[in-house]
Amino acid sequence: VALCLAEQADFLVLAGDVYNHEDGSLRAQIALRDACARLDAAGIPVFIAHGNHDPLSSRIASLVMPSGTVVFGEDVSVHPVVRDGETIALVHGISHASTRETRNLARRFARTADACPQVGVLHCTIGTADGEQRYAPCTVEDLASTGLDYWALGHIHLRQVLCETPRVVYPGSTQGLHIGEEGDHGCTLVPVDAAGGIVL
Repeated sequence: VALCLAEQADFLVLAGDVYNHEDGSLRAQIALRDACARLDAAGIPVFIAHGNHDPLSSRIASLVMPSGTVVFGEDVSVHPVVRDGETIALVHGISHASTRETRNLARRFARTADACPQVGVLHCTIGTADGEQRYAPCTVEDLASTGLDYWALGHIHLRQVLCETPRVVYPGSTQGLHIGEEGDHGCTLVPVDAAGGIVL
């Protein structure tokens, strides 16, 4: 949130597992709501996809979020990001309906005819990245075939860029879940040039 405010970001994407447990603590839920309210007050929309640890079937769905926060449902929906009356991006996303999402959700996405940058938000497993427990499994080819410009992925805690065109990124969790999760953690700031292209 502090980075979004400092950079005057156009929007923030959270790609699932905001909470580590399906029914995260009330304190954590309120902290998220209040953080989204701070961004809403600054005119920065938030887009949240729920994953296997915080699916739509959990009690977190009962939390009322600020008007500037979009929580994706169990079907893909597309939302514009508008600045000064102009649509500067479209954000496509879907949430996990339950803790065991085994369908290839990537195949439900498709680019619209709009010329602006289009971002996909998905909590998924690419290939065999998490071994036996594969959630919303798909391939980089599935993502690329949608025609979207950028993919913000959740689920894998290790920071990694899986493809440059389109840009497919696991930004890494904001902190390690356990002592074995070393390395870079945080988020990914995505610059866009004047022509609407993703800056690599």
